[in-house]
Amino acid sequence: MEKIKVVCEMEVTLKMMGGKWKPLILDSLIRHGTQRFRSFMHHMPQISHRALTNQLRELEADGLIRRTVYAE
Repeated sequence: MEKIKVVCEMEVTLKMMGGKWKPLILDSLIRHGTQRFRSFMHHMPQISHRALTNQLRELEADGLIRRTVYAE
């Protein structure tokens, strides 16, 4: 994980929440609870597959969400 020097806590929050889709992804999780990838695509039809994947990975790396893989 990359270490970044910041002046205040607000900077950390903005770094973690930055991006067009992260607030919408977190809002979807709050409203609908645990979801599968397809469910996110259903709730946010404007987002591309690649953008959703990248945003979810960043949120996971920042510790804001946890990913669970189920064997099927």
